[in-house]
Amino acid sequence: MQKTICLLLMPLALSCINATKNQETLTITDNSQNLTQMVTNDDFQSFWIDFRNAIISLDYVKLIEMTNFPLKSHGKRDEDPQFLIYKDRFYYFLKVCLNEDTGMTMDGETNLAFIKKNFHTG
Repeated sequence: MQKTICLLLMPLALSCINATKNQETLTITDNSQNLTQMVTNDDFQSFWIDFRNAIISLDYVKLIEMTNFPLKSHGKRDEDPQFLIYKDRFYYFLKVCLNEDTGMTMDGETNLAFIKKNFHTG
């Protein structure tokens, strides 16, 4: 289930990066377009601190500002069909994802609790 959480967070995180430094090039390929972004560890670390804090504080406005829409996702399993999440549905989508059970503990730990506990900023 940890794989599911990471799979949900990584596309969201990657869609939000606004890189500004010219040290390394990462090419992200989409079926409809090719995007090239300049990404460094410092860029991602800085982004992740802001992004994680926005998740923990449930600052949906900031999360919406940090996300490029439409966001591409899929169901709980890798083989589930992909779908697009538009800005007007993002709040609902993220709220559902964060409140789902991780499936990794017997006590019903949510994805939000898992992020608070495991994905530290430093």
